[in-house]
Amino acid sequence: MSESDHDPSPEALLPPPALAWRDRSTASLLFGIFVVALGFCCLGMVAAMGIGIGAASALPTGRGISLRSAIPAATIYLVFAGFLFSTGIGSMMLRRWARALLAALSWIWLGSGALALLFVFAILPKFSTAMAAAVPPGQVAPPMGLMVGCMLAAVILIYIAVPLPLALFYNGRNVRATFEAKDRPRWTDRLPTPLLGLFIVLAFSTASVLALPWYGSIPALGRILTGTSALLFSLIFAAVTGAGTWWVWRRSILGWWVAVALWAFGAISALWTFTGKIDWNAYYAQMGMNEQQTRMTAAFSPDALFASPVVRAIILLTWIGIGVLLVWLRKFFGGEDGEGSIKKDRTFSEKE
Repeated sequence: MSESDHDPSPEALLPPPALAWRDRSTASLLFGIFVVALGFCCLGMVAAMGIGIGAASALPTGRGISLRSAIPAATIYLVFAGFLFSTGIGSMMLRRWARALLAALSWIWLGSGALALLFVFAILPKFSTAMAAAVPPGQVAPPMGLMVGCMLAAVILIYIAVPLPLALFYNGRNVRATFEAKDRPRWTDRLPTPLLGLFIVLAFSTASVLALPWYGSIPALGRILTGTSALLFSLIFAAVTGAGTWWVWRRSILGWWVAVALWAFGAISALWTFTGKIDWNAYYAQMGMNEQQTRMTAAFSPDALFASPVVRAIILLTWIGIGVLLVWLRKFFGGEDGEGSIKKDRTFSEKE
């Protein structure tokens, strides 16, 4: 062999060229406009709730809508609206953080939507009974077939048809390459998409659990918590999820353990609470539901739902699926402080 066979040429020492990608700037602009439009839809829901509360105030006692129970829902819609406005504008401006957040949220949205659709199919036999019970005495019930069709169409549109294209688009290779080429590194680059999803879930849980005391009562730990006990439960739960959010951000293994602990606690608390002997009508009254809402909700009380083998199977499979997902997420975490994993990722990026 000649010496040239052993010594590579200078061209061979160069890194391989980057994979070709298509510029998706125009599509990102259009999707960003769509996301902003979804934010306006959330604001529309808040406005509709306000109009409904105002109109219901003229109804007889016991048929109006409780302002206390509407405040947490309105707050959540406002949070969603702010999130969608900021990420939608970020998508139009080709900001890497916007693509990363939408890529993670869209998968969470789609997964939750698929689960919601399964539950809707499971409770369809009870839906007609619930709607009939909600009709005030002396009034004619609406066509059940039309009501069921509208409900299915709404669930499929909101939970499947909307998040599916978002998930496919913002997780696409060309889209990611476009954002990375047009923008500088951002804070979301610290976390891969799966961990960013867990970060969003824990952060949202921290914010939403603080709104639970507004309902007046919280079903947990086999009982209905009210007053000081409900407030204390919310604060402790928010502290735990808040710590978990910070540790996930640090990619510390402690964040993964918090997620596992919440998964186990949620299963135990739900089983203990929803299979126990609790007066759910009293719980609905504490939430501020009117008589019509209570009659409609009675068919979907935990006692009635857990009596269904299909619902029990869906809940069990969901619990197992989340556990499997948590096991898979373990590989994205580093040591106790997470710095080892972050350094490995930086080294890998430099090699690329």
